[in-house]
This record gives sequence, C-alpha cells and structure tokens, in this order.
Amino acid sequence: MMETILSLVSFLTNNLGQIAALIVALLVALVAVLHALIAIFALIPGAQPEKAMQAIVDVLQKAVDFVTKISRK
Repeated sequence: MMETILSLVSFLTNNLGQIAALIVALLVALVAVLHALIAIFALIPGAQPEKAMQAIVDVLQKAVDFVTKISRK
C-alpha cells in the first residue's frame, strides 16, 4: 500500500508540468466550445442564453488564468 502511494506521488511530481499543461489545454478547449455556443445562442431572441454561457466562460477563464499562473512558478 505504501509503495503504491509513493509511486503515485513520484509520478505526480515527475509529471506535474505535463499535468498542468493538459489541464490548461482542456480548459482552453472548453472555453472555445463555450464561445461557439455563445455565438449560436446569439441567434436566439433575448439575452439570457448568452448571459448564462458568458458567466460560465468567465469562471473557466479565471481557472485557466489561475492554473497558468501557478504552473509558471
């Protein structure tokens, strides 16, 4: 059990940069998809669909900025 935990910790520390890059890439891709949905929802009358998606994009962009800031250090 202890060997498994140590190997997991070792893997995480050895690949932390790649893991952070993967997380950032996934979040950026998700932001791009949501921007595409906002463009589609712009065709729907009323501001509510766009407003809701833009709120989600803003939260995801904050997450991208946070992970990017941490991974630079």
